[in-house]
Amino acid sequence: MRGSGAEKNSADIIVVGGGGAALAAAGEAARLGARVILVEKNRLLGGSTGLAVGLMMAAGTRIQRQAGIADTPRHYDAELTRIASDQGIAGNAELRWLLARNAGDTVDFLESIGVDFIGPFEQPPFKVKRYHQALLDGRAYVHYLHRHCNALGVEIRLRTHAKRLLLTGARVTGVEVVWPHGNVAQLTARAGVILATGDFSANHELRARFVGQDPHAVGAYNPTASGDGHLMALEIGAAIARQPDLGSKIGTIAFARIAGTHSLFDLLPYSVLTPMMKFGSRILPQPWLRPFIIRAALADLPIESAFYEEGAILINRNGERFADERHVSCNDVAEQPEGQAFIAFDQRVATLFSSWPRFVSAAPGVVYAYVDDFRRARRDLYITADSVRSLAARLDVPGSRLERTIASRSASSAPLAQPPYYALGPLSAKVRHIPIGVTVNSRLQVLRPSGEAIAGLFAAGDVGQGGFAGPTHGQSLAWAMTSGRLAGRYATEELGAQDARRP
Repeated sequence: MRGSGAEKNSADIIVVGGGGAALAAAGEAARLGARVILVEKNRLLGGSTGLAVGLMMAAGTRIQRQAGIADTPRHYDAELTRIASDQGIAGNAELRWLLARNAGDTVDFLESIGVDFIGPFEQPPFKVKRYHQALLDGRAYVHYLHRHCNALGVEIRLRTHAKRLLLTGARVTGVEVVWPHGNVAQLTARAGVILATGDFSANHELRARFVGQDPHAVGAYNPTASGDGHLMALEIGAAIARQPDLGSKIGTIAFARIAGTHSLFDLLPYSVLTPMMKFGSRILPQPWLRPFIIRAALADLPIESAFYEEGAILINRNGERFADERHVSCNDVAEQPEGQAFIAFDQRVATLFSSWPRFVSAAPGVVYAYVDDFRRARRDLYITADSVRSLAARLDVPGSRLERTIASRSASSAPLAQPPYYALGPLSAKVRHIPIGVTVNSRLQVLRPSGEAIAGLFAAGDVGQGGFAGPTHGQSLAWAMTSGRLAGRYATEELGAQDARRP
């Protein structure tokens, strides 16, 4: 690259982060003519977006119109407000409306750069079909946004860890970073810095400080979500938009994500795979598409309470039942040996949950998972044996203890006495997402406790959540990429304002 060291380390806008919000911000700023440097501490892009199922909720999209669904941002906002109120979520009405009126344009934009969606699907208690599912999952957003940024000349620097914000007077004018080999450098920005560093689910100190009753034994779904943006913003006086009474609500009990297993569909490029799947979804029966969505989604779908009520039980690696499954908490699971649990059941339960209307887990309106779906799509989570003793051997748990556990359950009104026997797992407890960000205004400017904007500092995605709290699935990704695009747009407008002030 040509130019002096100072030129290499300066840009109009610096974006900190490498997930959906960061890539959306960088791409939008570059599209509007800004020179952009994006710094990401990890060796790969993706962040929490790359771990997501890929559902986005939006109103007024091209996909909705094509499906004959009449919807408007006003209707979406009204439903968001009603459902949040019903769930006791106060939220930030200004940011909620910002999302509602811009999310549809975000979905249309993502479609225009290559993301293939299916849907829209229903999502109770919303009355309108607004769920848009990216094929195959959240990695599609990362792939196409990365390609979009490259085409627009965004300079992406991986393994570059932002440590602190640089100030000139009261204005943020850059960021200090650590290069891969430990050297420290300063990157300067004419218009400002956009923080898009995700949440702080992997930072126990911030969890204890802002969440309160932190389930310390529970790890993070995204182990690199260490709250770097929160820390840098707090250091220069930013305010945090607290969410009351989160406590143990931040955790979830889930199956492991796919790791180390590859099928043809994991290896094909998106440019080949997703159009093929989208075409198949239009001309082939729905069962053709189910295995691929199931494979991507099983790690994120909650277990239905009915599965436990009919007899399935949670066991630990000692072969013991350790909690009332209807009221199990993340701490209950995290405190077990190796922090893991399995769901054990017999053929009677397996038969009950082999077809509608009984399903093991679901994203309502999108996909419903039955016992056999685990065998087909996630054999790494599916264990079966002709006897309890054989099942124990396959799980590597004490056989006599598991036999006593199953026998005890068999004396109840929901017995486990019909072979063969099954186990699903392991499950573990994770903090998936903490909806606490720095306070921002409707232009995504970071605010001080006084309400004054910090000049030159913007925030998007989880770090810029600013009091917005989506009451259902599909809001986080919508907020990430919508707020990212808007932050990139508003930061770029600073360039014009600066030029206008020059004599």
